[in-house]
Amino acid sequence: MLYLNRFTHLYISIQSANLNLVEKPCSFVVELEDAEAVEQSHASLNLTLSKPREVKWAKGDEAIKCDDVKIKSYISESGLEHKLFFNDLDLEDGGMYTAHVEDDSYGTLTSSCTLSVKGIHLFH
Repeated sequence: MLYLNRFTHLYISIQSANLNLVEKPCSFVVELEDAEAVEQSHASLNLTLSKPREVKWAKGDEAIKCDDVKIKSYISESGLEHKLFFNDLDLEDGGMYTAHVEDDSYGTLTSSCTLSVKGIHLFH
């Protein structure tokens, strides 16, 4: 479009433009890593995200309830760091753990690791 500027008598050309802002997808800054622990001790699985998102935890294909005395989920104030904490480990706590992160625009991210729990041998 051409406009006449009445003060300087110059023609000013204004063209329309579209500005599209694209948000980067959420990603793992630090992914889950395999861990080892001894039964009756504690362990934690840690990950860091690039954006604050909810993390859903699973052992194998089964969702984990993190409001248990034995297993708790912690989230940093920023919402970027997530931790799955195990108290008083049993041998049955060992296995494959997965963090599922939903990103509405880009789908689901997953990170997995193995928690190995070694038996404690008591000698009398």
